[in-house]
Amino acid sequence: MDANRAQLVTEGGIPYRGSTSDMKATSVILNILKPPGMTSHDVIDFIRDVTHQRRVGHAGTLDPSAAGVLVVMTGRYTRLSRYLMNYDKRYRFELTFGVATDTGDTEGEIVERRDASNVSEEQVREAVSTLRGILEMKPHRYSAAKVSGRKAYEIAREGDEPELEARAVVIHEVRLISFTPADEPRALFEVYCGKGTYVRSLAEVIGRRVDNCAHASFVLRTQIGPFLANEAVTLEELSHLSEEDCLAEAAMSDQQALAGYQSLRITPDQAHSLMHGNTLLLSGDYHMGQVLACFDDAGNLLAMGEVRGSRPQIFQPRTVVSGGR
Repeated sequence: MDANRAQLVTEGGIPYRGSTSDMKATSVILNILKPPGMTSHDVIDFIRDVTHQRRVGHAGTLDPSAAGVLVVMTGRYTRLSRYLMNYDKRYRFELTFGVATDTGDTEGEIVERRDASNVSEEQVREAVSTLRGILEMKPHRYSAAKVSGRKAYEIAREGDEPELEARAVVIHEVRLISFTPADEPRALFEVYCGKGTYVRSLAEVIGRRVDNCAHASFVLRTQIGPFLANEAVTLEELSHLSEEDCLAEAAMSDQQALAGYQSLRITPDQAHSLMHGNTLLLSGDYHMGQVLACFDDAGNLLAMGEVRGSRPQIFQPRTVVSGGR
């Protein structure tokens, strides 16, 4: 590991978490920079080998051709998957007009070509100016969306059409970064969106909005909540750290990983009660259904739960994280 990255992981966005001697048997949260060409499952298999952990999961699939942030949890932290998956995300993606593929990216077969030489930057800006708010969007047929327990792309690769329904997604902003006019113009965008947004579907929507066709020729996920691409660890770095028994340098603290949730600090007596399945009375200002990350007085994550009731309000644990590996 170079000196700059070593400083980053020990002093910056990927803080050191305790001793390194037993990291291969310890639960960790990792901010991984997935390379293009690997499936998310490939990354999971790699990390199983590196950490010697059987329980490994991720919080949000990336397409094989896409790169960027992939949040990976091992051991007891796999229980946090649905909470980390709820974070808003940022992507940078390049869109190529005039060519549509069956997969919506560069991996598929070309299914349509159209003259796009007259597509202008002004048209593209206008097309994305109203792409915000709650939108109905159908997952791409070559996505990992589940259809009757199977992934849509598995059905599509068999030559069948997966029965996918449009779902509500939240688009906070689509920003045009650059536009390159050509016979097949290219545009670079940044999108800030909620979970469940499929960039390849979004690219096709933009293509239709300029009365043409398009595909996503490059996709990079730059952020998932507090997980940033410029603080992510490559698989090569992870392998090197593993060989030196220094995997702790790549681990993200649970407090930082859950920074998007309000934290609840409790006393040892409350922690004892909570670990025995009891709810806790709350004295703060919360709203019904609010998700809280519950820590003991030493800063150890105990559980994720939600606020229930009113006057008094209670903390109802939903996912207990403390205890075991």
